[in-house]
Amino acid sequence: MAIKMPPSEDIQKAAERQQLEKNRAAVQKLQDEIKAGADDGSSWYSLGVALLNIGEFASARDSLMNAVERDKNLLHAWTNLAVAHYELGEYQEAAVISKRAMEVRAGFMPARVNLAMASLKLGNFAEAETQFRAVLQVENEMPMALAGMKMALEGLGRMEDAVHYRLRAMQAGVQFADDE
Repeated sequence: MAIKMPPSEDIQKAAERQQLEKNRAAVQKLQDEIKAGADDGSSWYSLGVALLNIGEFASARDSLMNAVERDKNLLHAWTNLAVAHYELGEYQEAAVISKRAMEVRAGFMPARVNLAMASLKLGNFAEAETQFRAVLQVENEMPMALAGMKMALEGLGRMEDAVHYRLRAMQAGVQFADDE
């Protein structure tokens, strides 16, 4: 007698539900620790990341703000704060926070990517190009940077250059919506 396995998408959904429950439990544990007195930047940072993981972006933003208020040098808290702002559609704030993270550590790559992505959303294509170009000098095949460079160049009306980056992005595994 053969055992019938559930479809792989059912297995994937079950794994995602299990991970979500673990993340929710982590949020609750961190909230309890903070209430019990662990009111430092690291605790708030951990809570912010856990909230990002479950998609509670406004709460994540607030927790990460608490983290950087307590420790101005928490580089990853600044970077994740920019992500929370970005996910909330607060692109100007995401750009400002990304620049702040780059003040903590000059040229910090995740902050540079965040600044480039926020710049795209704000229509500041020259800034996006500058940041993506800097990223690609370090990681010349980063799919997100290649795709972002394509969009920045399109925004600047440099279509021939954009086609070059589109091809490179596709070679790196990026699928564009208009390809489907």
